[in-house]
Amino acid sequence: MKHIRIIIAFALVVILSVGMSGSDVFNAEKSNTVPPTAIEPPTDMLMPFDAGGKLTWDAAGIESAYVSYMLEYTENEARVADLSIEADVDTLFNILNGINKVLVSTYKWTDQNSGSDYLPPFANYNLQNEIYQITVTADTGYILNNIDIYKTNVCVYIGFYIDKPGPDFAIDCFLYQVNLSDLDQLAPFLEGLDKRWEGLTKKPVIYLYPTQPAEVSVKLAFDGWLTATDPLYGNGWDVTAYPDGRLINKADGKTYPYLFWEGIGNKQDWDMSEGWCVKGTDTEAFLRSTLGRLGLTPAESGAFIAYWLPSMGDNPYNLITFQWDDYAAAAPLAVSPAPDSLLRVFMVFQPLDAPVSVPAPPERPAFARDGFTVVEWGGSEYIDPK
Repeated sequence: MKHIRIIIAFALVVILSVGMSGSDVFNAEKSNTVPPTAIEPPTDMLMPFDAGGKLTWDAAGIESAYVSYMLEYTENEARVADLSIEADVDTLFNILNGINKVLVSTYKWTDQNSGSDYLPPFANYNLQNEIYQITVTADTGYILNNIDIYKTNVCVYIGFYIDKPGPDFAIDCFLYQVNLSDLDQLAPFLEGLDKRWEGLTKKPVIYLYPTQPAEVSVKLAFDGWLTATDPLYGNGWDVTAYPDGRLINKADGKTYPYLFWEGIGNKQDWDMSEGWCVKGTDTEAFLRSTLGRLGLTPAESGAFIAYWLPSMGDNPYNLITFQWDDYAAAAPLAVSPAPDSLLRVFMVFQPLDAPVSVPAPPERPAFARDGFTVVEWGGSEYIDPK
């Protein structure tokens, strides 16, 4: 689930099964719908729909909108289509307004009950198969953060997640039951949009090494949207950091070895003109040597390799690059107090069937861990726009 932003986010999430197109999802055999047990709308929560079943805002005030078609959260790529505010958002809102919706559950999600779980609400509904994600940003005073659509073996659920105004993490969550047939009208609308490819920024982890125990705030201004964080990001991470790297998260009191995040970013035109073309079988040795020269410790390098090698070792070749200024611009990081030493290692690689010749980049100066040190590593698979 994506987390609190200054603007209003309105999202509807779709994961397409491998081998299925978007239209195949809608053409699949439809499940029988069990009669839902409706509940009364609560009076102390921000409702997504009014008493007449209409969204509580219209297209006026919408700042931007896009659709994402993710293959899997474990995959490296997503199809994204931009929506025209004037036409597409009106169409989308009219479709959502026309769907028959029955409210079956609500949940108040706060710091006190969130822990580090990714989607804690409605766990007893076995919501496993998400089929869409649409995000609309607006300025209406609160955030409709996610709309998740799930198909079970008996019906379809739509979960709405609305960020409450204020400094604290608080989301009002609503679960509606609908007939799958009511969603069929979305298929031609979504499949008719022009799509682009985007890559998944995978497992950046942030280590904090103060010289003595310290209260540290970390904020990430990622150009894109977050798909997972641990601990829960909320409005940022506030932790007590120790010299050995241990972090005590203030929101839940739990201990973490690092701060973790993943996201789908708008930055995709990575510069692949310099780097190293490495055989898949040589990738582990290359990474272990190169990451050490870049400044990662053996433990940090080992964690990096353990995560990335399964995606690289079986490829005939990998074109491997490390992105520095471009990554810093795509994912600005603010740490308070400011670190004395900061290292952000972000790899972008492209699997290849045959070797290519590229020049190696200039050697970087040795990284010195002086004073309060912050280290981050992560990566992404390059998506060729062709």
